[in-house]
Amino acid sequence: MNFTIFVYLLFSWERALGVDYTGFDIGLKQRFSRKDCTKKSILEIDSEGVKINKNLNKNTVYNLVEILETKRFDTNRNILKPSQNALGEGVEINGFETELDSVSINSLYAHALLKDYAFENLVVAVRDYYTEEDIKVVAKAFCVVENTKVLVIPASLAFLINYKTVSVKTEDHSLVISTIGNKVVFNVYKTSKGDEKHVIENILREEYDDLCDNKVRGIILRNIKKQIVAHAQSSKIPIGEFTCYPILDGDSEIFERSLDLFDVYEDIKNAVLSGKQETFTILEIFVGDKTTKVPLLDIKIDIFEIIKEINEELSSTKEKFEDVVQNIKNTILEKDIVLNSVYFISDFFELFKKFFELDGSNKVYNTFIRAGCSTYDKSKIELKNVPVYETYSIPKGHSLLKEIDTKKEAKSIVEKVEKSGGLDEILVNLNKEEYSTLAEDLSKEGDLDLKTAKNIINMYNSLSRKNIKIGIGRKQRLEKKKSFENVLRKVLGMEKSDPELWSSGLDARVKPIQEWFETNKDDENVLGFEFETKENLLDGFVQAFKNKIIKKKEDEKKKEDEKKKEEEKNNDGQKQDDGQKQDDGQKQDDGQKQDDGAEDTDATEDEPNKAAEEETFKDKFTEENFEQAKKLLGENKELPEMNNFNYEDFKKKFDEIMKDDKYKKLMSEMDSKKKAEKENPEVESREL
Repeated sequence: MNFTIFVYLLFSWERALGVDYTGFDIGLKQRFSRKDCTKKSILEIDSEGVKINKNLNKNTVYNLVEILETKRFDTNRNILKPSQNALGEGVEINGFETELDSVSINSLYAHALLKDYAFENLVVAVRDYYTEEDIKVVAKAFCVVENTKVLVIPASLAFLINYKTVSVKTEDHSLVISTIGNKVVFNVYKTSKGDEKHVIENILREEYDDLCDNKVRGIILRNIKKQIVAHAQSSKIPIGEFTCYPILDGDSEIFERSLDLFDVYEDIKNAVLSGKQETFTILEIFVGDKTTKVPLLDIKIDIFEIIKEINEELSSTKEKFEDVVQNIKNTILEKDIVLNSVYFISDFFELFKKFFELDGSNKVYNTFIRAGCSTYDKSKIELKNVPVYETYSIPKGHSLLKEIDTKKEAKSIVEKVEKSGGLDEILVNLNKEEYSTLAEDLSKEGDLDLKTAKNIINMYNSLSRKNIKIGIGRKQRLEKKKSFENVLRKVLGMEKSDPELWSSGLDARVKPIQEWFETNKDDENVLGFEFETKENLLDGFVQAFKNKIIKKKEDEKKKEDEKKKEEEKNNDGQKQDDGQKQDDGQKQDDGQKQDDGAEDTDATEDEPNKAAEEETFKDKFTEENFEQAKKLLGENKELPEMNNFNYEDFKKKFDEIMKDDKYKKLMSEMDSKKKAEKENPEVESREL
């Protein structure tokens, strides 16, 4: 098998949980887990919450399965009382107001039972005489975990799933007798192996009220109680009044101190089943409450007296059940069925095996039932004539659990307020009138009722939020006020530090804001955001008047610049007129005068400028370039010789050349060549 698939299947299988919900001991088993867990059917309910307990006391509900089946609450009257608003079977828990019924009480137990388990499929085994409607009620009680499937099956079927589907290769017939609860049930099952599935078929079923485990258990418990009470009454040490749990029929008054009969029940039951002990000595058992316990020592229990009473009870039905067993055997023979095995589901196997005279019968242990639940796979098992019910869990939340949580939260608020020194120390930002109603509720003595608890929670949370909000607002107010005050002081200081800005109109804007601050700075109703708004106004005014001054200066400078430009423009126009007149006079002179004028002009030039111009010509017109120019322009152009260079003569001769397009092209190409040689000396020169 692929490892990934194996791990997935293993994980899925481990998410199946089996529960044996048939008796006083509730068994649980997770698929493929070696750990079997057994918990007592005892639910303790108090102001701290709901939990499964090991011992019975004033705050416990006993045997939840019986409550679900019989809808009787009298054996739990220590904690359950008829609801004031009950229309039918409703009851209330002492100290609580939520109305409960048999299903909701069992749901409380299921919450506590399953809270430590992770599963997706829950299979619950119930007593064999439950009808389809009874099975649906159990399923409803166990719908307490989200996203889970709940399947309810008979305990005898759970046993066969675990025991027979492994061992049966072809076909098997079994008689399963169950005395668990308040009835005895005879089931004949046929188990066969098909190609892909096992088939489990119920071919015979009979049930009777006359014989059951609960009758025998009741006899044992009543005898234990009777003999313990007699011992306590005869004790030299005064014990006082106490209640024995579980409460049995006929018991009336409930006392604060108690004694749990189940502390010694199992030992005495085993002594009764063995039949070899005349008496059993209880070395020590305690009577007490949560704070004090008093021991009862060396109590002798008459075992033979208990056995005698049980035998008398059974003997009254002996003849009847001999006929029942014989009729079942005859029916089996008529159907040509060979009975392979007989099994008992009972807490008193040794007793009933002898009573029914069924030698060779076997005991079904509770571990078989819970294991069968955890391994049930409907894809591999086909059922015929077997009542089962499957549903999907959609829990709605338990009303009593909500009440418990509400009262716990209210109680924690009361304790917090007391520890803090009162509401005055907590709601420091509020007036006393605002929390006077809350103070009254907190001062109430005794246990809180649900309405008061809800009021305490709602008012305290609401006032706490308001107190925090006001506190934050006050803190922010101080911060905003301080920030605004600093900005205001800085702006007022501009009267001396920046009089130009101050007198530009800023003073008129600031004065009203200053007056507002003086009026409102100590008013708690003025909030932080108002100081922040005024601060933003100040910043805005300062910046606006700064911009106004800057704009004014820019405008003035612009006007001055325009005026200066206008004056320069007028001066340039006058100079241009004078130059034009001079040019017109010069045009009337002959060419020689023009040349002389040019020479005179040149003679008046500064010597540095003339020397620089001469050097420029020498640099540009080397001998090589000079020869190239001659070739380019032709021999008809008269040029001076380079070896007899005279600047003035050269310039005059080149006046005409400089206007030639060929010359301009030549000069451009020579400039490009020189630039390339400077950038890369490796470049080879070549003639144009």
